[in-house]
Amino acid sequence: MSCLYKLCKEKVTCLVSVEDIYKNLPKDTHITLTDIEKMLKNLAYDGYIDMVTTEKKGKFFYCITLKEKGLAFPRERESQVRDIKRRTILMFVFATGSFVIGMILRNIFSC
Repeated sequence: MSCLYKLCKEKVTCLVSVEDIYKNLPKDTHITLTDIEKMLKNLAYDGYIDMVTTEKKGKFFYCITLKEKGLAFPRERESQVRDIKRRTILMFVFATGSFVIGMILRNIFSC
């Protein structure tokens, strides 16, 4: 979705091919061209994009329009990252608290 957002952020609607999307993916991803087509369909089903398939000079292109949910993608991602950081910090605090309470109880009952 981040790749589509980069391609379509200036305009809400853009005309892209699967190869264009594949070129804009990070190099360390192991996604095939057929996987991209499946992902596009899933993003359309989930309400992120509207997608229309067109043919131009024998090549297939997708006319992709970002929906409201697609336009809000960067904010949603930031919110998820912030939530993961918060949960990690809380988990660390509770684990440390549990360790300290365990040590105190061990010292109390070992006498």
